[in-house]
Amino acid sequence: MKTKQILHLLMTFGATYLLYAQTPGLNILILSILTVISFGFLNSVKLKSTKWWFAATLLLINGFSVFYLGRDYHVILFLLALLHFVAVSHSSARTFYFLIYDTMRNTIVALAMKFGNGINILFGEKNKEEVEGGNQWKWVKKSLVFIIPALLFVLFLQLYRLSSSNFDQISDFISFDWISAPWIALFICFYLLFYGWIWFQPDELMMRYEHKLSRKIVLGRADKLTHFLTRELEVKIAISIVITLSLLLAFLIVSDFLLFSQSALQQNGLEFISKELHNGVYALIASIVITVVLVSFILRGNLNFYQPKLVALAVVWLALNIVVVATNFTKNWIYIDLGGLTYKRIGVFIYLSLTFIGLLYTLFKVTMKEKFFYIIRTTAISFFAFLTVTFTVNWDVIITKYNLSEKFDRDMIDYEYLISLKSGNQHILVEKFIDGEIPNEYSETIFDFSIIDYERSKNWKSLVYSEYEKQKVIASYYKN
Repeated sequence: MKTKQILHLLMTFGATYLLYAQTPGLNILILSILTVISFGFLNSVKLKSTKWWFAATLLLINGFSVFYLGRDYHVILFLLALLHFVAVSHSSARTFYFLIYDTMRNTIVALAMKFGNGINILFGEKNKEEVEGGNQWKWVKKSLVFIIPALLFVLFLQLYRLSSSNFDQISDFISFDWISAPWIALFICFYLLFYGWIWFQPDELMMRYEHKLSRKIVLGRADKLTHFLTRELEVKIAISIVITLSLLLAFLIVSDFLLFSQSALQQNGLEFISKELHNGVYALIASIVITVVLVSFILRGNLNFYQPKLVALAVVWLALNIVVVATNFTKNWIYIDLGGLTYKRIGVFIYLSLTFIGLLYTLFKVTMKEKFFYIIRTTAISFFAFLTVTFTVNWDVIITKYNLSEKFDRDMIDYEYLISLKSGNQHILVEKFIDGEIPNEYSETIFDFSIIDYERSKNWKSLVYSEYEKQKVIASYYKN
């Protein structure tokens, strides 16, 4: 118990020191490292768990992303990773959003209950069990020996300073400037937050519910729809659906191949590809989501065991969907190769990648006879892990370098778009401008440097590496 209490205070002081009056940056990376070390020390048994190390890795990567790039969405991903890691450090649940919920529940509900119980222990009538339970508050009572004198010392110090200017000068070396009302408020917030996380109580009911949902499909399962239609009729309907949609999908693949042949590209060009890609990719993703739901519904019970042909047809149908995803990958790559890189085109790759992951898990669900909940559980953490890795990349720099490469003519480059990304690529724009690769008319906007970013680059707690790199390049330019 004493270990938890000491760790609780250390984490509270550490978080307050790192984050008070600061913006997210290096402090978040340090906090993520300290959190992993603290919770690993708190529950050393979890160090043998690959799930715990996976959650810790996600937390550290997101903490690094905040330091490296410092965007708002990096902070959001970091907070999600933190909530996930805290729950994994205490709970045996596996579902990403269940774990997020459990941490939030402990933060709010369990915290209020524990402090309400503590107030009752201090001021309410006590029976034998409550007296024994109140032993956990002994450390709070003992700390009053230091807290009360310290508070009175600060109070009387300020009063004596006001009463004597000479005493004020002599005691000038004693400074409490680092303590203020906002600092105390932040300290209390972190104290309460870490209390709920360190004395974490997993939701047993939720874990039993998750275990029930995670069971495999068993032989003999038949719902009311199967009884109403009869198994034979349901099989015929399912096979007709799968065959019809598979043939339609095969026709789509052939038509895409013909449309994106070399002759079609030469004839229609960039505008044609843009129209085909943007109009089609979101409808395609919607169709694949519906496909996943249909496959999961069709193969929800006994048909997994009595109809191997239907299972095989469903696998073929899913494989055709994967081929369609691959063709759209190719379309998007051709579009980028002809028209340059943008965030929307990167977003298309991300959407298609997530769709591909979902299809792979659906294939596994069908072949291993898992429930639909398996797809929900596995895709949630996989999507989060994929986005975590994807967002560690400084896409502003990659977009700028690619679009300013020799493969594109100067007159077709959208300089305004590149300059709009200068929160992450300004140092690259400066270097390219110095090298004469950007027209002089854009010099004023390229060298417009935010004073806020400059201050962040000087403060080690709020340091964001990309901002520091920008400041260093621009300072070097003016120096020369």
